[in-house]
Amino acid sequence: MSKRSFEYTGEELEMAEKKFKRSCEHIVLLNQRLDDLQVRYDKSKAEDRRSFRYPLRLKIAVVDGVRNMYYEYALREAQKVAEIQGKLHGYRVVIVDDESSDESVGDTA
Repeated sequence: MSKRSFEYTGEELEMAEKKFKRSCEHIVLLNQRLDDLQVRYDKSKAEDRRSFRYPLRLKIAVVDGVRNMYYEYALREAQKVAEIQGKLHGYRVVIVDDESSDESVGDTA
């Protein structure tokens, strides 16, 4: 491997790690936003204020959708980081998320 391609891969790794960390920060913020909206929704439901519940349900749905998109993006960036690290260090990294681990777990009987 030439020195030039190693530097490029190092820069690429740094960028991918930065994007991954930033998307994780956004996911945390969106989770907090969802919690806040859920508290507001539960309060309006307890007080039987229907006029507040519908807009809150819409906001919850939108924030949940955005969070899911950030999750997918973060997963892609994590895979990219793992692939670049594998190239740099000569090993293979496998990313396991909740969905794929649920599918791989089964009865051995």
